Amino acid sequence: MWYNEKEKYMEWVFAIPDNYDDFDKFKLVNFPGGLYAVATSKDTDEDCNVTREQICKWVTESGCFELSTEENDTTILYTMVHVLTPKIFKEKMGYHLSDNFVPIVAI
Repeated sequence: MWYNEKEKYMEWVFAIPDNYDDFDKFKLVNFPGGLYAVATSKDTDEDCNVTREQICKWVTESGCFELSTEENDTTILYTMVHVLTPKIFKEKMGYHLSDNFVPIVAI
């Protein structure tokens, strides 16, 4: 899932089987792919924001990557989040975990 800043709405990304064709009212688009730096956090706004800030700091200091921008990348990519824990995890632990994806480019 990511927030499309140009269109001003949330977009969900799903892998769709090749022969699937019933999308109801949803628009099908090809995901452009790309390179991402990823880290896991608790699925709270605060924890996800801190994790994304840490990823950005690491990327900036890496010397071999930059954050993806319209100027340095061939496609427009946004930061994504993916909740990776099942319902039973939240029932037992009290929270979900999320992978935080920050788009990057190699330099």
